[in-house]
Amino acid sequence: VNPFKVSAIDTKENTRKPKAPFTTSTLQQDAYNHLGYSATKTMMLAQMLYNGVKIDGESKGLISYMRTDSTRLSKDFYEPALSYIEENYGKTYVGSYKDTTSSSAQNAHEAIRPTSVFLTPDYVRENVLKSSFIVEIKNEKVDFFEPAMKLYERVYYRTLASLMTPAKLLKTTVTIESNQEPFRIEGIQVIFDGFNKVYDNVKTKDVILPNWKVGDSLNLDEVVSIQKQTEPPSRFNESSIIKKLDKLGIGRPSTYASIIKTLEDRQYVTKEENRFKPTEQGILTSDELDKFFKDIINVEYTAEMEDHLDKIADGEFQRNDILSSFYQTFEPMLEHAKTNMQKVQPEMLDEMCPECGSPLVIRTSRYGKFKGCSNFPTCKYNDIKKEKKEFKEAGRDCPECGKPLVIRTGRKGEFIGCSGFPKCRHVEQLEVKVEDQKEETTQ
Repeated sequence: VNPFKVSAIDTKENTRKPKAPFTTSTLQQDAYNHLGYSATKTMMLAQMLYNGVKIDGESKGLISYMRTDSTRLSKDFYEPALSYIEENYGKTYVGSYKDTTSSSAQNAHEAIRPTSVFLTPDYVRENVLKSSFIVEIKNEKVDFFEPAMKLYERVYYRTLASLMTPAKLLKTTVTIESNQEPFRIEGIQVIFDGFNKVYDNVKTKDVILPNWKVGDSLNLDEVVSIQKQTEPPSRFNESSIIKKLDKLGIGRPSTYASIIKTLEDRQYVTKEENRFKPTEQGILTSDELDKFFKDIINVEYTAEMEDHLDKIADGEFQRNDILSSFYQTFEPMLEHAKTNMQKVQPEMLDEMCPECGSPLVIRTSRYGKFKGCSNFPTCKYNDIKKEKKEFKEAGRDCPECGKPLVIRTGRKGEFIGCSGFPKCRHVEQLEVKVEDQKEETTQ
């Protein structure tokens, strides 16, 4: 019953240190948690920032190499950065540099950092050539300027914050009473913001309390009853699975995004509310692999193999010795699995193949389910609708099969190919007519 009275306030001073600059895994986690970017999108944007963009008429890379497990910063960066902090925020915000790189890290590159502390996000936004971030995807131009700038801001301010002083907080417990019944409120009060001046280190769940005093009167607006019970751990999302891979020593900075993509492409998992849920195919695959290959498909073996690969690169181990040892273990397992492993049988349909008369079945590809012939690969019938591309005709026939030649586009540009592809693979270089060349030079 109102009013409540503040009967006691207990405080304990605490400090919160800034986190180290980004590694690949922590960048991917942060981008997912704060920006909602997938690991693949994060690495694509980071690649653009690393490759270089046009600023003031010259091409400049905005960040250091983005595939790294190191938190190390070069002296050429952190010394000017410490001076920059003092000039722009004051001496009380100047921290110190300390390399916190894990002993298990390869440490071949620095942390992910801005190439210059003077390339502030505001400066880049105002002076960069925005067309540097336009990419053509499936014949459509996509503008990645804003997503790239948001990622750059996270990199810039995380690195700057790592060189600033810790935040000072008061961990506070407030006791309030009504009708001699005590209630507790826990939260924090900020004494000094420190690195939080520039960077929100985490999505904080802290309750920021007002500066109450003993004897203050408070009015209750609402009573909410919360029933708590033990819940199972949450399913992985992209951020938490990358954190787990990193902790277990599985994979390398360059492989986290591709590991996740493989899980989805092979339909071992689906996404529900941005969390991964294993499919029947995924569960069966995991169970069967665990049954037949448990000695080599486990986190300890995988992490150990990563260590062996590093030692091969350093010249400590011989490649052939490691490969020989692996195959002596693997080949007997593989032969046993070929004979005894349970295979997923496709769903049979009461329909016959229009080409060979065998029963049709439901099969699954990376693009979804489709009807296919049970006599595959002898019969390759399926009901996947393939969109036919309209090609410009070259004006003459193929010298090998007589079908019309058309103009196609490949990785190296346009070329002339047979319309009967893939049965006929005749190709020619596309030559520009002399008349066209003359016309271009006179314009």
